[in-house]
Amino acid sequence: MTSIQRLRKAALDRLKAVGAELAAPLLLLFKNDVEVGPDTEFVDLEEADFDGYARPAALAFGASFQNVDDEWEIDAPSSLFIASGDTTPNTIYGWAIVTAAGDNLLIAERLEEPVAIVATFDGLTVQPRFIYGR
Repeated sequence: MTSIQRLRKAALDRLKAVGAELAAPLLLLFKNDVEVGPDTEFVDLEEADFDGYARPAALAFGASFQNVDDEWEIDAPSSLFIASGDTTPNTIYGWAIVTAAGDNLLIAERLEEPVAIVATFDGLTVQPRFIYGR
């Protein structure tokens, strides 16, 4: 492992440790077609509200590891979101991780393609991940 790889791994390990010291982060889906970038804030995202939508329990990130692209990464377990009805359709454009208080955006990512949630049992699975340097 090179010195830069050790630094990247240490940065991810520290991010995980800091996350544990703060209130446990929460995963949410957003339904507005917004560009995600360094200036994106929590208030820029419109949270999903399809029938049956609920934020999953607090996230727990695993250990950092070097992925197949030789980048350092930490992942949380995947979360499944399924509609329980069809009265409030949404189009999901991405996912975000926020502090437990919901006042600070930690990570946001757009999906490769929007997902329409329009009928009972429509859904999607999200696996939150953070890759150093992205």
